Amino acid sequence: MLDRLNGCYTRLLRIAHNVDWTAHARNSFLYGNRTIPPLAHTIAKRTLRFAGHAFRAKDQLVPDIMMFEPRPTASKLSYLKTLCHLTGATKEELPGLMSDRDNWKVVVARSTMSAR
Repeated sequence: MLDRLNGCYTRLLRIAHNVDWTAHARNSFLYGNRTIPPLAHTIAKRTLRFAGHAFRAKDQLVPDIMMFEPRPTASKLSYLKTLCHLTGATKEELPGLMSDRDNWKVVVARSTMSAR
């Protein structure tokens, strides 16, 4: 899914730069030598930033819903599994990481930079 999203974004950049596909321009030209991150990295970064923000809202119901893991047969992918996949942390480590705002900023920056 993310590969398709990145592909659509690359085609959009080709149109914006007025580069035909027959020109065989490299993606480094389209993305400006990494000045523009791929769309999947931007989505991952914003997802992680929102997760940390929502988890620290203890007076709301959101932290409980975020840490909920459905039955194994209900769904193969949950929000908790997505966060674990993006950060490389286990579901037991996530609450400790997200509760400390400064530490979570480091985790978000590290996980999105390693994806580039």
